[in-house]
Amino acid sequence: MPPKASTVLRGYPAFAATVTSPSIVVHASPDEASPTVARLDSRNAYGAPSTFLVQERSGDWYRVSLPTPPNGSRGWVRASDVRVSGLSYAVVVHLGAMRLDLLKNGHVVRTFPVGIGRPQTPTPPGSYYVTELIRPATPNTPYGADVLGLSGRSLVSGVQLALHGTNDPSTIGRAASNGCVHLRDLDIEAISRLLPLGTPVTIGR
Repeated sequence: MPPKASTVLRGYPAFAATVTSPSIVVHASPDEASPTVARLDSRNAYGAPSTFLVQERSGDWYRVSLPTPPNGSRGWVRASDVRVSGLSYAVVVHLGAMRLDLLKNGHVVRTFPVGIGRPQTPTPPGSYYVTELIRPATPNTPYGADVLGLSGRSLVSGVQLALHGTNDPSTIGRAASNGCVHLRDLDIEAISRLLPLGTPVTIGR
């Protein structure tokens, strides 16, 4: 679930930390001498600014969720290496109901039907966040109009999870994907206009 504002900063339900240095070292604890958890460039493989979901602050350090395996990985980064911004929106996916709730400041403002992973490639429950927005050159692909990459991966194939559109609307309301969450193109376009990088995405049963 998104971190409580009282443990991080005030004024928003959650916060994103965007890397401002050419690269960043993630530590196991808020101490330069602690082991290195990850080293990341300022931009990820898709060219998006490397961004984390903030969990808490301790002095000059932030504990953040990471876009690196395994799912749920966390580490500490120096406050001087990131720019922190508030996040009003969050997403909750209900696998059993095949429904996505869009929240603003903790309140559901819209709901959307979704398709989810098939039994052999299930969508893994967990706490993730948006890492990039990709707009395919044509919507006539299995990824549809927009792709919101997530910080987690399939536990079966290891491929990155995403919220995305589809050129096959029959997959909505069904367990038919390779693990990603499918939405109608109009719905993913509406969502992607609102959600900045770092937006929390909780997938539950």
